Amino acid sequence: MRTKREQVQAHRFVIRRIVSGMIQGNPEAMEFPMRRTAGSMIGGLAIALLVFAGFWVVGALFNLGDWQEQDEGTIVVDEETGATYVYLKPALYPVENLTSARLFLEDGGEAPLVHVSTSDLHDVPRGDRFGIAGVPVAPPAADELVRLPWQVCSAPKDGNDKKQESHVTLEAPKAKDRLGGKGQLVVADEEYSLIWNDLRFPVPDPKVLPSVGLQAQDAVTVNNAFLQGIRVGPDLKVPEIPGGDDEHELPGNDDARNGDIFKSGKVTYVLTAEGFAEATEVGVLLLKKGNAPIPTDIDSDVVEDNHSDEPAQPEAWPDDANVMRDSPLTGKGVVCAVYDSADDDDVAVATYPADKAPEAITKAPSTTTDNDEDETSTADHVWTPGGRGALVRAVGTADATDGTVYLIADSKRFAVPEAALEPLGYGEVTPTPVPRSLVTLVPEGPSLDPEKVREGFTELPENK
Repeated sequence: MRTKREQVQAHRFVIRRIVSGMIQGNPEAMEFPMRRTAGSMIGGLAIALLVFAGFWVVGALFNLGDWQEQDEGTIVVDEETGATYVYLKPALYPVENLTSARLFLEDGGEAPLVHVSTSDLHDVPRGDRFGIAGVPVAPPAADELVRLPWQVCSAPKDGNDKKQESHVTLEAPKAKDRLGGKGQLVVADEEYSLIWNDLRFPVPDPKVLPSVGLQAQDAVTVNNAFLQGIRVGPDLKVPEIPGGDDEHELPGNDDARNGDIFKSGKVTYVLTAEGFAEATEVGVLLLKKGNAPIPTDIDSDVVEDNHSDEPAQPEAWPDDANVMRDSPLTGKGVVCAVYDSADDDDVAVATYPADKAPEAITKAPSTTTDNDEDETSTADHVWTPGGRGALVRAVGTADATDGTVYLIADSKRFAVPEAALEPLGYGEVTPTPVPRSLVTLVPEGPSLDPEKVREGFTELPENK
């Protein structure tokens, strides 16, 4: 007769074989199915409970969920709202932006910066808000500053040829389709200019244009702000002849008058009160209103005895009138100037058909500017690569060492006093020299003056 114990063991044995056969397909298995899995789950749960308990103990001992006492002069940023504070024990002082916070602190460039949650700041005393509004939220990092080349363009607004807009692009590509020795007639606010050899020659009286084969109606309309950035040459006008058209005694020529045209060898001269002045085709055409006479031959000895030291026209003018007529654009298009350095010789003027404007002004996200405080015309659009900027010195000449230093960011320029360079993190940065005429195209914002920031700061009574 089987005992109760033996019957229970036999029952369990049969059940184990049935379960093993159904789950594992092996009724002879020695271990009960799922035994290891269940053990692993229980062990893992136990470890998780121990880890949780450890974190709970550490949090309770060190109070990590609440506001932590920070060092004096720490910049605190609310990671949920983006609000910025300067911590001066025992209070937080709201500040307009991170730039103002760095300017306020003498070691702003190295001041500790911490991010905390909104809930951690609930019980911390607050002071009055201070700082400079309208400046960059945060100054670009020193290794994110861009240098030359810059590009200034005048282009039709949204395909409207009658409305021109100016564009300033930082970190621009090299100039393509350079104008070089070709002439391009442009007009801005009814004032005409000839661009040739990367120079701009103002035309005070457009009536002289037909004298050199140009027509006012062929001029490309450009933005006046764009012209500010191009180096200016002498006016293109009728040359002034010393002595007017008075009679001038010459050996063997009793009828000579000032303004007459002579030729000796291959050189053309205009007779003036000071003698024979060398003349170019352009000078003669302007002087004779497009009707250049056949020069009178003159002996070289006579020229040498009556030679003028001054030419009949400015030396910067083109010699050949044909280059002035070889304009790549008529009526409409895009004109750009690319600056490779602060040297006037490193400015390249290029032209493009209206439908082939550079990508820097058609695809780059440009920002519209609006500033009534500027004394000069500024660009309609200024673009800097995202999150970047430029630290520049506005100079009159390439070798100048003086000039105002500006931070170009957020489509504006901000004057940077010497005392602000270190707090902003630019103590080791050499400002890039940029022509003053180019810098002034960027609308001006508030000065980044540390003293101005500190003047607006009011300390809580209990901190005094």
